[in-house]
Amino acid sequence: MWALRQTATRLGPAGVAWRGRTRWVSGAGGDLQRRILEAAVPHVPALGWSEDALAAGAKDAGLSAAAHGQVADGAVALVAFVADRCADELRAEVDARAAELAALDGGWRARLAVAVDARVRLSLPFPPVPSPPCARPPILRAGTTSTARRRSD
Repeated sequence: MWALRQTATRLGPAGVAWRGRTRWVSGAGGDLQRRILEAAVPHVPALGWSEDALAAGAKDAGLSAAAHGQVADGAVALVAFVADRCADELRAEVDARAAELAALDGGWRARLAVAVDARVRLSLPFPPVPSPPCARPPILRAGTTSTARRRSD
């Protein structure tokens, strides 16, 4: 089971914990999701934020590739899992460097710059989350047929 911080967790119905926008199921189902997600993380740089990365993670966890279907939100859950993990690592790093941060000249801006730098370093191995496809019309190139016909005068 995942140890979730009480301040970041809202308890939902019947043993379901919500962290941010992602639902984590407690018990055996949650352990299975966690195993698949943890095993899928190393595949993200090569396969992206995809069902393929989850399937590879399921295989690495000793399950069938079809077991990635146990992760209810699919690739969205993978993104949320990595973001939560990076946030936890950032929190731990900032806590470990508290004395160093307090001694910095420059006030809160200098401390914020160090924290942002640490967060960027934590996300470097991962590709950016792709934006959804745009709904724009195809661009007509010279020499292609358009719906507007020229009049021959």
